[in-house]
Amino acid sequence: MVLDSQFTVGIGGRSVEVHCLNREARALVVFLFADLFVEDGGEPIKRYEIGVDSSMQAALLTVDGSVLLEGGTVYRQAYCLMNEILEQCIIDNDRHHAVHAAAVSLGSTCLVLPGTSGAGKSTLTAWLVSRGFSYLTDELVMLDDQRVIAFTRPINLKKMVPFLAPLAGRCRDLLVQAREGIMIPHRLLGGNRISPDAIEPRVTHFIFPRFQAGESPGLQEISAAQSCLQLMQCHVNARNLEKLGIPSLARVIRNCRSFSLTYGDTADLEQFFGERQRQQLFGRAGHGEPPGP
Repeated sequence: MVLDSQFTVGIGGRSVEVHCLNREARALVVFLFADLFVEDGGEPIKRYEIGVDSSMQAALLTVDGSVLLEGGTVYRQAYCLMNEILEQCIIDNDRHHAVHAAAVSLGSTCLVLPGTSGAGKSTLTAWLVSRGFSYLTDELVMLDDQRVIAFTRPINLKKMVPFLAPLAGRCRDLLVQAREGIMIPHRLLGGNRISPDAIEPRVTHFIFPRFQAGESPGLQEISAAQSCLQLMQCHVNARNLEKLGIPSLARVIRNCRSFSLTYGDTADLEQFFGERQRQQLFGRAGHGEPPGP
């Protein structure tokens, strides 16, 4: 059987072409971008080639014929390729708000979790998905009004967290890991990107996480103005938008509830997102009304 060796990967109406030089490279590209393959993504912005050695220990990555990375771990190459594609899809985007944020959904509720690197987005996201939320992304969302367009990739952690350790032991061959970090397919946690509730839902809540080991846990509702200020700190293409996108972003925020979350351990999260607490937290959005369709 002849396997496809060329894929178009994209988000937000922009795409790149990825050519796999061998079976190992194809397996890695499917692992990374299975949720982002597009059939009609327009003319590809860039063309990447990737090859992976049979031991899955080293790789070669080129862009438009020039070597981008040679050697190094497969994790490093995978991380580089993801960031390259993400940058190409947002650098000239003037239609959407591109925000460094994770996102999960549950029924008509969609949580967007903005934060810079180290804020604890990925750990929080993995925990929520393991508790029944549908996974959207742990890295970037594009907001089109309240519609969420997610850059869906494997969950990427700097190090293994205790609640995922049993899974990592059982599914070691299904992960990409090195000293630099670990990538976990969200489907191993029960996440289901294909469900109707998980496809471009409408944001209902912004939750700004901050992880600090040993910190006392807290969840506090914040004003729309505070939310807008914090969200702009995670905005990556504001310069492309009229008035930096602030007026349109403020309209989105006013239709949502916003919270700041502090946690020092995943054990803290049950008190905020357990079954009994969800109704209080997610029972209303915006001005006390349930989120629209």
